[in-house]
Amino acid sequence: MAHEYDNAFRTMEMDCPKLMIPVIKIQKYSLEELFEKKLLFFLPFYIFVHEKELSVYNVDDKKRKILMEEYEYIIQRLDKLEQSGEIDELEKQCIIISMREVLRLIAKKYQKIVKEGEKVMGGELLEYPAKTSYREGREEGVRDMIAKMLRGGMEPNKIAEICDIPLSLVKDVKDGMSIRKA
Repeated sequence: MAHEYDNAFRTMEMDCPKLMIPVIKIQKYSLEELFEKKLLFFLPFYIFVHEKELSVYNVDDKKRKILMEEYEYIIQRLDKLEQSGEIDELEKQCIIISMREVLRLIAKKYQKIVKEGEKVMGGELLEYPAKTSYREGREEGVRDMIAKMLRGGMEPNKIAEICDIPLSLVKDVKDGMSIRKA
């Protein structure tokens, strides 16, 4: 009896003996299967399923609309997964950003597709809560490191030089330490 994953393996010949390399053919998975099997990290690669038809989608408004509806469906499914707690916002945004980048790369000659795809997938998301939290956590970590270095007796100029950060940031942390002491 054949195993369902038998088709996911190919033999790759190299200078050394034959190796079995696991390869997943995205075209073998439907969009529904990707969601059912929780293979969300393959969603950006699902975009390649349409690569051969991009020239048609670019000139045929009806077919392009169907493609965009599929992208809208993916976004809606990701939204539902986030709302149910199965994925977090950062995971969702990473998938969407990756999908958008894949679309930009494979459809770069087809500006109608890129433009409409970016509209569906949110265009340039400059800031979203998970990204804000990550950035703020990083900034807090940098400030903590500066404070430790200052408490250790290191000079502000040296800290700025070693850490490649603005001297004004080091002085800001130092001033904040002085205020807390008072």
